Amino acid sequence: MITTTLVGALGRDAIVNDVQGKKVINFSVAITQGYGDNKTTLWVDVAKWGDKTTVAEYLKKGVKVAVSGEPSLRVWEKDGKHGASITLRANEVELLSKAENSAQPQQAAASNDEDFGLPF
Repeated sequence: MITTTLVGALGRDAIVNDVQGKKVINFSVAITQGYGDNKTTLWVDVAKWGDKTTVAEYLKKGVKVAVSGEPSLRVWEKDGKHGASITLRANEVELLSKAENSAQPQQAAASNDEDFGLPF
């Protein structure tokens, strides 16, 4: 198994989905690479499985996070065009900043066995 840690900003608010009776939080993280005029942005879709989904209310567009988990690559073809997307199945999510007008704590950790360390 490969474990990867990504640090970046959320590109959209997280959403909670129900997949065959199991809860999953889905969000995307923008990873900026390079410097100066040579910056590029890599978008990674993240899925955090588990019943403790209350953290989703803190995962808002622009919030900086560190996410660790198992990456996967999906290659596709549609209408003769080829593409690929990266998905990370998160084991741990750490909030590194807060969104504007948000009451979230500056740092809170989450893992499969914890409740994101948030005060509720």
